[in-house]
Amino acid sequence: MKKRTVLHLDIKPSNITIQFGNNEFTAKVIDLGGIMYESEPVTFHYTKGYLPPEYDKVKDLKKGFDIWALGITFYRMFM
Repeated sequence: MKKRTVLHLDIKPSNITIQFGNNEFTAKVIDLGGIMYESEPVTFHYTKGYLPPEYDKVKDLKKGFDIWALGITFYRMFM
């Protein structure tokens, strides 16, 4: 079985829903425009303002891209 990496590739505030109830909340990531890839990406759906600065120098999409976008999303949501 081949190891595959799943990337969302479009994490931003409009793609996260938060539901409140009974002293708890649930956050869900929606709009799964991500891809599964083995060596080469098939499609690309990132929103430009959420790309890491080193994007132009990297040939393959990396997990770090989603982590960077999540950090930008939290910053924009809470600032």
